[in-house]
Amino acid sequence: MNIPEKILKYIDISSLESETIGRSDASVERFGEMYLKSDSISSSLPREHRALRYMQGKVSVPEIVEYVEEEGRAYLLTRRIPGTMACRKENLATPERTVKLLAEGLKILWNADISDCPEELIFTFSRVLELAEKRLSEAGLEEWEDSEFESPEALLRYLKTVDFKDDLVLAHGDYCLPNVFLEGDKVTGFLDMADAGVCDRYMDIAQCLWSIEYNFRTDKYNSLFLENLGIEPDYEKIRLWSLYGMLF
Repeated sequence: MNIPEKILKYIDISSLESETIGRSDASVERFGEMYLKSDSISSSLPREHRALRYMQGKVSVPEIVEYVEEEGRAYLLTRRIPGTMACRKENLATPERTVKLLAEGLKILWNADISDCPEELIFTFSRVLELAEKRLSEAGLEEWEDSEFESPEALLRYLKTVDFKDDLVLAHGDYCLPNVFLEGDKVTGFLDMADAGVCDRYMDIAQCLWSIEYNFRTDKYNSLFLENLGIEPDYEKIRLWSLYGMLF
């Protein structure tokens, strides 16, 4: 593994451990209490760096130690955040506690000040549909088995007809159990912020509902999660964001 000199001065090579948990395609290596993520410059890693830089001091996310772009690759070195993933065995063994903390994590994000958010990190519903359309035109989807919409393009056309009113908050963008860290009765931090920014609050809610069902193999904790958000659930928005998630 080639590591830039600017990164090497912070790490001890002999402490290298490879990380395999997570859904990212990036290479992730652990060096003691630091993590080095590397990927192509054309990947989402530069965007993750920008999002992390904005979120430093607003909520608990990995502290940026160094960021380097070199020979077509991006390298992001961060410090470890405390706690364990919400999907770890010990957290899945206490579903009510974990689900309540997942709701608490969203409220932490929602309480953050977004008045200074740069335009590039603001994702209205119309903008995320534009980005999805661009991605579909460039890469498409490998499989499509939905019975309601004959194709991803048909679903996208439907979503573009919706009269959507954004309720903008600080959003994670991939709010699933592996990306939320817990310790005791507290949320200790958030990981994998490539899609983070300012967005409608129901994007994260819909993603978390999917992740709760996926990890606990049941939907019986959905109502507990929604009850602990402190808002009146908008089930139509949950439906729309769930449909949007099918485009990826």
